[in-house]
Amino acid sequence: MLFEALASFLSSSHGAAGAVENERGLQMEAGLMFREMGCHVRFEVSCRVEPLNLAHTKPQKRDIDLLVQADGESLAVELKVPMAGRVPETMFDFYTDVAFVEAVVRAGIADRGACLLLTSDPGFWSGTQATGIYKPLRVPGAMLNGLVGKPTGKRDTAVFVAGQYRPVWRDLGNRALLSSGRYVLLEVRGDGETRA
Repeated sequence: MLFEALASFLSSSHGAAGAVENERGLQMEAGLMFREMGCHVRFEVSCRVEPLNLAHTKPQKRDIDLLVQADGESLAVELKVPMAGRVPETMFDFYTDVAFVEAVVRAGIADRGACLLLTSDPGFWSGTQATGIYKPLRVPGAMLNGLVGKPTGKRDTAVFVAGQYRPVWRDLGNRALLSSGRYVLLEVRGDGETRA
């Protein structure tokens, strides 16, 4: 129910939503939407979890953007809202979010997870580079799974994504959030099952 509510919030108009210009804005708007549904919403919840694979060399994140609870169900949500530039770095950060949410779900902090990348920057879904870190977000049907290396800076840094995900870009239906944009919303579980 909670994951589906987030998907609906993005795909159709939501009269009470306001425009977002960054991740914090989306965090607030999504939190308000969940509270309107009667959910218990916590922001920036500290979660001490460990990565699944020792090859995961990036320091583990510690705070989940949103932890939502309702009717015995809980959902951990990580958000990315890049508006200009830092394309490969933000892709890597998004993949890091997926690995983190997997760990949060495995640890029993949440039943399910969601990782959302919302942007108006076409560099995330199109471009001349379509291999390596770009492939899961630029090549339709490509898989996000396994060890992903950092594309810039400390290139010996990597994250391990246990599940198998096929990111799909969708046009944003909720124009109150952004006048134009696209998003990828992944359902994340700690069991390594394939999700789109």
